[in-house]
Amino acid sequence: YSMLVTSDGDGFSVWQDTMLYRWRPDTLADTGHYIYIRDSSLNTYWSASFHPTRVKPDKYQVIFSAHQAEFLRQDKGISTSMAVSMAPDDSLEMRRVKLKNLSTRTRELEITSFLETALDTQAAESSHPAFNKLFIESEYLPERRALISRRRGGQGKGLCALHMLGGNARIEETLAHETSRVHFVGRNNTLRNPQVIRDGAPLSNSTDFSSDPIMSLQVHLTLRMGEEATVTFFSGLFPDYGKAIAACDKFSIPYRVEDAIERFRQQSRIELKYLDMTGSQYRAFQNIIRQIYYPFRHYRGPAENIRRNWSGQRGLWRFGISGDNPIMLLVVRSTDDAGLVRDALKIYEYMGINLVRTDLIILAEGRYGYMNELGEMLAGMTSTLKIFDSGREKPGIHFLHSYELSPSDTDLLYTAASVVFTAETGIYFRKSSTAR
Repeated sequence: YSMLVTSDGDGFSVWQDTMLYRWRPDTLADTGHYIYIRDSSLNTYWSASFHPTRVKPDKYQVIFSAHQAEFLRQDKGISTSMAVSMAPDDSLEMRRVKLKNLSTRTRELEITSFLETALDTQAAESSHPAFNKLFIESEYLPERRALISRRRGGQGKGLCALHMLGGNARIEETLAHETSRVHFVGRNNTLRNPQVIRDGAPLSNSTDFSSDPIMSLQVHLTLRMGEEATVTFFSGLFPDYGKAIAACDKFSIPYRVEDAIERFRQQSRIELKYLDMTGSQYRAFQNIIRQIYYPFRHYRGPAENIRRNWSGQRGLWRFGISGDNPIMLLVVRSTDDAGLVRDALKIYEYMGINLVRTDLIILAEGRYGYMNELGEMLAGMTSTLKIFDSGREKPGIHFLHSYELSPSDTDLLYTAASVVFTAETGIYFRKSSTAR
């Protein structure tokens, strides 16, 4: 189970190849797992992250750590903190929302979660989104304060999506749920201003069939001056109904939640130590992963190569590269680039640990006479990799030599790569050239 979350709050969660909720590689699309906060006493609203409401906060900060992403903001006298983390032993994620009333008056708050159920691979869901949604059914378990969604007719081999509200003594009995996007968003609205948030419309508390299924839970809180409360939302994917129920029961106990957060923090620290990763490398790696899923011009190949390219994905097949996975291109010109190669391989290892499937193409440039020396260096470095993905039918690292490629082949490689490493860019991309 792995998860991506951006500083705006967008992202995805995936178990093996199955997406928990709908996602698109577009920063303007508002696809992710969101938490809305509505102040019914002032008739105003915002979200725990900047997206999807895009309401400008009084203060806003995002802190990324190895074990969590923390969103901190302040809006009209309410302090909001949302920590996004994962369970180390379960295919489950946690969004812990802490709210504090900094004003001098009592505030009535509604905290509402939202995610569009996918329960399919990214390729299948994005290719046929409307058809994909027709086979999802939902069930609400009031005693567990949980929604469970799965595919009808045995599709998905019993795979279940879980969305649950964690136990908290501050939560009042006014708990509601919703499984229809149409009812949640309303006519002529978007996720920036859904009707249940903007107008305070009640959730339907229905799990009837919906052609546009979602999973949403809502809880009401009353905060007096200086008071604070915590609400935790759990979401995950499980191979069958029984395991989903077991996760509900397990994480309904508060100390198990605290234990999971602490163990995931320790696991993340061990992971960084295992890869001998520095703090600056970790920050660079996180930034590069973002470019894999949200490509940005500065990290790609030279503009001239991209303009000249006329080939598509098929052109990669003759190199043994499917093109189905994101591509990183490492350009090596001499043995002096050993440090860059070491860093790029470490990025590849880190992505492998975190289930980010990529293809790393190592393009050796230079005259033929120098290729043996360069090839020996590359072979020696790759042989010491700590992480190998035994589940992949084909290797994810590909060696190519520039003297064997035509100019059009080189243009294709630069175009297909989401990230291009060179001696000039390194892994930090601090140097920017006009050619890029």
